[in-house]
Amino acid sequence: MTLLNPALLYGLLLAILPVLLHLLLRRKPKRYVFPALRLVQQRRKQNLKRIQLRHIWLLLLRVAAIGLIVLALTRPSLPAADYAFNLREWLTLLAVIAGGIGVYVGLLRRWQRSLLPRHVFNLRRASARGWVTGGTLVALLLLVGWPYQRRIAAEIKAPPPAAQLDLPVAAIFLFDTSLSMEYQQEGRTRLDVAREIASRHLSELPTGSRVAVVDTASDNPVLFQPTLSAAQTHLKALTTTAVNLPLNDRLRTCLLRQEDDRKRTLAEQGHLAEDVRKDRFLRRVYVFTDLAKSAWRLGSSTLLAKELERLETVNVFLVDVGETLPLNLAVLGVRVSRQQIPIGGRLEVSALVQSIGRGEGEVHLELNRLLLQGGTVQLGKASQTLSPDSPQWVSFPLLTELVGPVLHGEVRLAASDPLAMDDVRYFTVIVGEPPRVLVVAPREAEASHWMTALAPGIVKFRTEFRPVSRLREADFSRYDVVYLINVPQLSDDDWFRLARFVEQGGGLGVFTGSSAVQPSAYERAQVQSLLPARLIAVRERPDRRMVIEKPEHSIFRKLTTDGGTALLENDVFIDRYFTVQPAEGAGVLVTVADEESSPLMIERGFGQGRTVLFASAVDPAQGALSRWNNLSDPTQIGWPFVALAESLTLYLARSTDSVFNVTAGEDVQLRLSPAAAPRTFLLKRPQFRQTRLALPAGEESLIVSDAREVGVYDLVDAGRTTEPLLGFSVNVAPEESDLSRLTAADLDGLLGEGRYQVARSIEELEASVTVADLGREVFPLVLVLVIVAFLGEHLVANRFYDVDDQGTAALNPPSRRGAPAAGPPGGTPPPSAGRWASGPPAAAPTPS
Repeated sequence: MTLLNPALLYGLLLAILPVLLHLLLRRKPKRYVFPALRLVQQRRKQNLKRIQLRHIWLLLLRVAAIGLIVLALTRPSLPAADYAFNLREWLTLLAVIAGGIGVYVGLLRRWQRSLLPRHVFNLRRASARGWVTGGTLVALLLLVGWPYQRRIAAEIKAPPPAAQLDLPVAAIFLFDTSLSMEYQQEGRTRLDVAREIASRHLSELPTGSRVAVVDTASDNPVLFQPTLSAAQTHLKALTTTAVNLPLNDRLRTCLLRQEDDRKRTLAEQGHLAEDVRKDRFLRRVYVFTDLAKSAWRLGSSTLLAKELERLETVNVFLVDVGETLPLNLAVLGVRVSRQQIPIGGRLEVSALVQSIGRGEGEVHLELNRLLLQGGTVQLGKASQTLSPDSPQWVSFPLLTELVGPVLHGEVRLAASDPLAMDDVRYFTVIVGEPPRVLVVAPREAEASHWMTALAPGIVKFRTEFRPVSRLREADFSRYDVVYLINVPQLSDDDWFRLARFVEQGGGLGVFTGSSAVQPSAYERAQVQSLLPARLIAVRERPDRRMVIEKPEHSIFRKLTTDGGTALLENDVFIDRYFTVQPAEGAGVLVTVADEESSPLMIERGFGQGRTVLFASAVDPAQGALSRWNNLSDPTQIGWPFVALAESLTLYLARSTDSVFNVTAGEDVQLRLSPAAAPRTFLLKRPQFRQTRLALPAGEESLIVSDAREVGVYDLVDAGRTTEPLLGFSVNVAPEESDLSRLTAADLDGLLGEGRYQVARSIEELEASVTVADLGREVFPLVLVLVIVAFLGEHLVANRFYDVDDQGTAALNPPSRRGAPAAGPPGGTPPPSAGRWASGPPAAAPTPS
């Protein structure tokens, strides 16, 4: 135990006052005339015992009251521990008290049944009160106090902190600036509440304190502000951001900064021996957060907990400003059918919506187009009944006849809620010319089904057929994708031109579902360097199914979402296929469900382009014996075949390479046509900001690595036109809408048990700081004991000395002249004698 005001212990000398009062102000014996002297002498002995016993208790209570008052003023403090009684200790305490009361009541009833004289009964009752009270106190000390102090001693892991009220503080205020801190309640965001608590606490720090204000928005170094007013200014400038570092990392940085500053402070005392050097600051780190799990990196790492265990001189305080029962309606994501569509094409838009903390209810959404000059145009509405805490997809009506070149849109909740940042999500679609496709086959009939799948639909490819005999006339630079369907062989010149086409960014698809295809025609080195696999031989395995090995691949992503991959795996039967040997660096996308899991669709990158080989047919069967598969049979497969053709063509045309809808903080790659001279572009950002980007000669990709603001972006050719060439949208990470809070077990795992304290208000924060720096004050407990002592003194002084009216009347009959009866033989004072100035009653009367 430590005392914050140890000099006040001299006040314990005041405990002598009750003893002096008892000795100096006690009453003198009075003389009374009694007829029965023997009875008076007997009563004198009984009263003498009762009065002496009561005097001891009264004296002890008065001394204890003064001693406890002095102890309370010294403000004793204890090390941090769980000083509250546990269930077992409470039960033991109540059992001992109940036992003491039961013994006392039992003795009284026994003596009452014995019909003892009144004065004997009073004597025994007074004696029983003393012994039972003393025995109960001893039992409490042995059965409750001793086990209690043993438990507390075991819980205390550090000695009591030194009491230094005037020591300045080196404090680091770490703020969680993630967007979940924008949750509003009573017109204030969580960041506003955190800022207010921090400002009030900062103003109460001792003179000479140093403060650093940091946030999770960046990894900037932790710097102490030159003055406390500068720290206040920094507090006011804090804002939430969409990109943040995990609180774990920033908190560890703060701890290491405190360690470095402490070493510097000790090093400044170089004239002293190392064992006598002392830190000039109390070191604290305050973390202001809503305790949302999304702001922390949860896992098995114990690095932060180990740092806190090592740095014992740094105290960590978590200021919880979060809402314990949040209510939120969030748009978690937006899904578009294609990120690039042709002019006049169609677009499917759907949104993922979740209700948090609310009951089942209907949500209303709006689909708007954002205009370049500002403002919005409503494109559709949608409503959906949501189940609580269960995300659901809500689809909007199909959008048609779209024009570009850039379509920016938003999905917005029709009504607002406490967390506005997830009430809207943005999306961008590029509207332009569709990919140009050249289909090469021996006969047009063999390519008809594939070309039908690529006919004007949602994507509206511009498709052209050319027979193998006229391939040398084709200008590959006019196309984005070239398909070879059942081509028996090509000249070296054609392979050379195809290789150059792919190397410069084109896409090549090869289908080998014909007996006319001979592996020897594909054995040349130039062909093998281009294709993703080497053909070996045709294998017949009737009714074998296909297995999609990579459903997350961009070719199958939309099919997987719509359930098409399951249909392809269940309804497509492979009867014939080429066994192949994948080339080095190639990737197997689809296999045949045979004994060897033979590769069926293989991809490979070549230069800036890519090639895909499908080792079976995409044309219809010409009879049961010649059928390679039923993939293109519209009566059995249908739309999955069309969707596969579209996805494969977009992948080969690299239309899926560019991502125009990203999460804040992700890099964005914008592909442009290469030019012979350097070019300059303007990137128009949200909030009417813009930056200049340069693209060197011959380059075709711009990388935007600082897209941190939520909203839509446009890329404009500087000085030439105001119409955007490309654009993209940036949204908040869906995890920001997860307002689930860290539990005590989570915090113990992150920070270590007993190495942090949690406060939800400025009052709790100040109490936590006092406990951490000075120990747990027992001032309230001592004051309770003072009150108990005073009540006990009053009870003893007024209750224990009640006069037995019947006994008094018997010993003091009325005088013959009608005079009032005399006082009791012992000269017992009236109830007012309980006041300390009256002193104790006389020991016994002296008969005349």
